[in-house]
Amino acid sequence: MSFDDAPIHPGSRSLLGLQFHTGGTEAMHNLIRKTLHARQKAFIAHLNLHAVCLGLKHPWFRDFINRSQFVYCDGEALCWAAKILGEPVPPKTGLTRWIWDLAGLCEKEGARLFLLGGNPGVAEEAALKLKRRYPGLKMAGTHDGYFSREGAENREVIEMLNAAQPDIVVVAFGMPFQEKWIAENWPYFVRGIFVPGGGVLDYTAGRNAAAPAWIVHGHLEWLYRVWKEPRRLAGRYAAEIPYFLWVVLKEKLKRSRPNGSLIVSQSLTLHRSQKEPRESSSDKV
Repeated sequence: MSFDDAPIHPGSRSLLGLQFHTGGTEAMHNLIRKTLHARQKAFIAHLNLHAVCLGLKHPWFRDFINRSQFVYCDGEALCWAAKILGEPVPPKTGLTRWIWDLAGLCEKEGARLFLLGGNPGVAEEAALKLKRRYPGLKMAGTHDGYFSREGAENREVIEMLNAAQPDIVVVAFGMPFQEKWIAENWPYFVRGIFVPGGGVLDYTAGRNAAAPAWIVHGHLEWLYRVWKEPRRLAGRYAAEIPYFLWVVLKEKLKRSRPNGSLIVSQSLTLHRSQKEPRESSSDKV
C-alpha cells in the first residue's frame, strides 16, 4: 500500500517567493514523528544561498521548495535576507550536524534509515559511523549515487528502495540533482520521508572535516567551506552573492515604496499541486 502525502507543516513564511519555516530541529522532529505515526510520505527541503538562487531562476526548483512539508534554513544568506526584509529570522540547522540528531530520533522512534548517494563505499561508512553512536539504529540499507537516474537502472534503484521499506531516506546527490530526482520520481516512492543531503555522507563518513564549532558560532561556515573547496565553491559564490544581494535590495526598495504598496509577508497556506513537477528545457541547470 502506497502512503499518502503528508500536509505541509503549518506556520510557513514566504521570502522572495520561497517557502521557509521558522521552527528549528524540534519542529522538524515533531513533523517527522507525526508523519511516521500517520503512515504518510513527505520531503524536507532546505534553503541556503545556492537554493535561493536556484529557486529565483528555475520554476521547477521553486515548486519543489514550496511543495515541501518543511523547509529549514541551512545558510547565512536566508538569515541575512530575513533581517533586511523584516522577516522572522529562522534558526540555522546544518545537516552535517543535524544528521546525528536525526539518527538518534530514528533510534528512539524505531524508524528505518536509508542512505542514498556519495561515491561507492561512502554511504556504508556513514552508516557504520551512525550505528557506532546509536547501536539501536535500524538501517534499511545504503546505495551509492553512481547510477543512471533515468531508464531501467533508475527503476531498479527505486524498486530496491521500496523493497527496503525505509521510513527516512537521505538523498545525497548534490543540489539541485537530488531535488530533481525526488520530484521526478515522487509518484513511484511507496513510503518514506525524503531529506536532500548534499555532501552530508562524506562528512558523516569522516572523509570531509566539518567546520570547527567556533567558526559555526561566528557565522563563518560558508567562508570555511570556500577555503576547503575553492575550485567548487569560489566561482559559484562569486556569481551568486552579487545576484542574491541585488534581488534582496530590489525587494527591500519595493517594500519601502511610499505609495501604499508596502508588501507584508504573511504565513503561507500552501496546497499541493495535483500536477507532477516537470522541468522544461529552459529550466535545466
